[in-house]
Amino acid sequence: MAGRIGAVNLAWKSVSKFDAPGSAWETSSCSMLKHTVRLGRIVAGFLLLIVGAILSLPLVPGPGLLLVVIGLGVLSHDFHWARRLRDWAHREWEHLRRRHVG
Repeated sequence: MAGRIGAVNLAWKSVSKFDAPGSAWETSSCSMLKHTVRLGRIVAGFLLLIVGAILSLPLVPGPGLLLVVIGLGVLSHDFHWARRLRDWAHREWEHLRRRHVG
């Protein structure tokens, strides 16, 4: 249980770096490159969300919720709804962690 909590906490920390201004996703020099990176980021984010949702189903093994969190982190750079959902999930996670860990 403690290993999973540590993995999720690490995922939250790494996901928040993606939507920071001046992050590794920034491509301001070339317009075509900027749009290509944005499209790739959106496709990767939705792919992570879909695979995470499938792996989150009962009786399907795998890190489903972790992929959903990472997918939301990637999409939160481009979509406000993903940023709000990611922040809500983070608040709920912290609430559950404080209640169960102490």
